Amino acid sequence: MFSSRHIEVVRSSSKNDCGPCAVAMVLGAFEGKRVTAREAAREMRFWRVPGIGATLPRGITSTLRRHGLKTAGGWFGRIQDIKAHVDADHPVIVLTRPTDLPHAPFFSLHYRVVVGYNDNAAASGGGELYFSCSASPPEVEEHPGNLALSYAQFRRQWLTWVSINWYVAAYPR
Repeated sequence: MFSSRHIEVVRSSSKNDCGPCAVAMVLGAFEGKRVTAREAAREMRFWRVPGIGATLPRGITSTLRRHGLKTAGGWFGRIQDIKAHVDADHPVIVLTRPTDLPHAPFFSLHYRVVVGYNDNAAASGGGELYFSCSASPPEVEEHPGNLALSYAQFRRQWLTWVSINWYVAAYPR
């Protein structure tokens, strides 16, 4: 098992703030200070859909770069791409269709930060990915982050109606 840097889960009371929460988690890990979802949302205001507040993927990438981080990723990602970034201690933000969240409409999308993984041939799909997720219950002791999804579960969620396996990894320049 490998785990990326500790990333504190950032929560928000506002609806559709998972993008700003994910960015705040990554910035907090690199800048060593607590960044709130509200602060991140304010910076990303031009990349948020008016009326619903959803964040466009380009807004995630441009905000990370504006804070001096390099980014890698894009469309058509693979689990091995994510694992390579986690191995290099780069947190990875992914866009998913959160079928594990109760009361999430079938069309909803959700940003999460990948913080670790466990290759386990006995597990469904060959292993698990670990996430810091603004909408999941508090952190657990068994693994990093506060959410675990098998590779098979994650693959089903990662293929969304708006994107095909979108991700962005962040690391220092």
